[in-house]
Amino acid sequence: MPVDAITPTFINAPDDVSEPAYDAEELRRAFGGLVAGGPSATVSRSGVLDPRGLVPSLSGNVVQLSPGPCAFGTGKGTYLTGAASVLTVDTLQDRDSTNPRRDRIVAEVLDPDNGGSTARKARFRVITGQPSPTALTGGGYPADPGTVDGVTAFIELGYVDVPKASDATAASITVTSPITAAAGAPIPVRNQAQADALPKSFGATRLLLYVAGVPLEVYDGANWRRLGGPHASAAGRGTIGVVLAGALFGGTWQAFPAGRFTVPPVVDVSTDQTTINATWGGVTKDGFYLYLENVSSRDSKNGVFSWTAVQQTPTSATG
Repeated sequence: MPVDAITPTFINAPDDVSEPAYDAEELRRAFGGLVAGGPSATVSRSGVLDPRGLVPSLSGNVVQLSPGPCAFGTGKGTYLTGAASVLTVDTLQDRDSTNPRRDRIVAEVLDPDNGGSTARKARFRVITGQPSPTALTGGGYPADPGTVDGVTAFIELGYVDVPKASDATAASITVTSPITAAAGAPIPVRNQAQADALPKSFGATRLLLYVAGVPLEVYDGANWRRLGGPHASAAGRGTIGVVLAGALFGGTWQAFPAGRFTVPPVVDVSTDQTTINATWGGVTKDGFYLYLENVSSRDSKNGVFSWTAVQQTPTSATG
């Protein structure tokens, strides 16, 4: 026996009282099908729909937002909203005399039909944090907006680090907004935490904006697989002082870019001089120890070296 689906979009009713008729939730659910999936098949991914959009900035002590669209995924469909032009959101509160603080910049939807207040709107605001000696590591940071504020859904767009009054350093903004996309498109992510938070559905794709070359990865049902190259790679070049003739200079730590590797990679080191030999060991996912030997019996030289490191798959350096 046939069962009705969500009312399809854009069907005219024969008159003002007959079906089909559309309510807000039906329209939200219909348009939600055009936005990338979120935590479940019926909840879209929340975020800005363009990395250039809703980017917070400071003009003096005034928080502003660039124009752009965003989507709020909820259990009752997806809200589409945004800003049509540059907006002035708020002026930062005065600095505390003793401690710094971290303020939170958010976009919110308020809808009484979906757990929110009677305001029935979207808004942007700055939530002032509590001054704290540990503000830079999360101390005093405002909690997630919740029903106490009449908020149906929210997106964090960024935060403002506000130094204490005696600190001449200017306040600064960090952009944290998640990015969403059209259904089926790769999801751009700004950092490893956002990448790890993506739902792992077969065939899902993500763009790693924080990795050189902006690699594309696809989920194969067990692991994220990088397309068009190894899972991760890095390279470096440096000089170790003067290596005396006939001497071994060693044990210097060469660090990899933070978070680049998940297992110890395959490392190779070369030098620019025929009389300088390189050896290395103690390789971890964070770096390795380098040793240079000057095999010349006469000349002391600068130890100029280059290194490369490769991890082929998410779980193995080789493959």
